[in-house]
Amino acid sequence: MDWNVIDKCANSDEGIKLEYDMAIATENLSPAHQYVPWIVSNGQHSSSAENAINSNMVKYVCSTYQGS
Repeated sequence: MDWNVIDKCANSDEGIKLEYDMAIATENLSPAHQYVPWIVSNGQHSSSAENAINSNMVKYVCSTYQGS
């Protein structure tokens, strides 16, 4: 990875807006997050989903994906 590209993005107007948007989304979680990382899938946090994601993220995504 090219750190310069990452740094340029992170410090750009778009990068700052994306970070701000994620901060707002974190503050609006219901229930509120209790630790980091607080894994949310399809807008919901659950211990079972978190355990499945920590165990095998690719398997979890493939088993829950509902797109085409």
